[in-house]
Amino acid sequence: GTTSGTTASAYVSVSGKTLPPPPAPTNLTAVNTEPGVATLNWTNNANGSYAWITTEYAFCQGVGCTTFITYGVLGTNGNGPGRVSGTPGSTYTYKLRTYTDQGYSDYSNAVTVTYSSTVPAPSGIAATAVSSAQINVTLDSVYDTTTYGNYQVSEIERCAGVGCTNFALIGTMVNAPRWANYPDAGLAPATSYSYRFRVSTSLGYSLYSGIATAVTPTGPVVTPPVAPSSLTAVASRTSVTLNWADKSNNEDLFQLERCQGSGCTAFTLVQQLSPNMTTATNASLKRGTNYRYRVRAINAAGASAYSNEVAVKTK
Repeated sequence: GTTSGTTASAYVSVSGKTLPPPPAPTNLTAVNTEPGVATLNWTNNANGSYAWITTEYAFCQGVGCTTFITYGVLGTNGNGPGRVSGTPGSTYTYKLRTYTDQGYSDYSNAVTVTYSSTVPAPSGIAATAVSSAQINVTLDSVYDTTTYGNYQVSEIERCAGVGCTNFALIGTMVNAPRWANYPDAGLAPATSYSYRFRVSTSLGYSLYSGIATAVTPTGPVVTPPVAPSSLTAVASRTSVTLNWADKSNNEDLFQLERCQGSGCTAFTLVQQLSPNMTTATNASLKRGTNYRYRVRAINAAGASAYSNEVAVKTK
């Protein structure tokens, strides 16, 4: 069966004019744009004689399905495109009808789409050598949180040598913003390094990004910074303020790391801070939750040892 509804079959008189019911939309197409999401496009054949024009869509789920459910309105003033969603890995069939002040049209052609369950590759990666011992890797890894969840982890991998393929994990970034910077320090001079990354989402791992390559120049020897010390933490309801002593005079930045839970050990990077800073605030935390923090200094020669770890519980 198809969705029930009134399909006008007679002309209607409005303000002294006799108008037909609206014509059906035509040329309906569906394209799966990401896991569980598709874009519908169509030709709206209703003209400006109607007081208002909307387009309703109906769908059914499953290969060869015939029992349609009218679900909602798509597009603007009867025109596409429109965004629909479904279960990744499942097949859906869609059709449209026009609804105006003169009633419903017949339905359009029906189209079928199977939603991919594969998370697409992140959209961009770049690598730039900033010294003989450091390459900055920038990642474009933002995914729609409605589809992919609020917790997304970018996993950065590296290999060394021209044409290398033996990639290995070197670091992670949680909920990285667009074009986030990941400093890869402690590298050998005059060496080619290649990078790629993927993102862990609520729908699983994405495909890998493209590969970005940079070559470290030959340069002077730089020593790693001394580790920061005396890290302390003070918690409020949803934030933690941290302070530490800067024991180095040659850091390029500080990295603040955090893990969640009493006695936790799985630290992840949460903030990168400018040189000479000795305080930071980590906000948007859960109330009544245990966290542990540590900090280290970074320069072109590599990373310092970590500071002491501090445990704190939000109120």
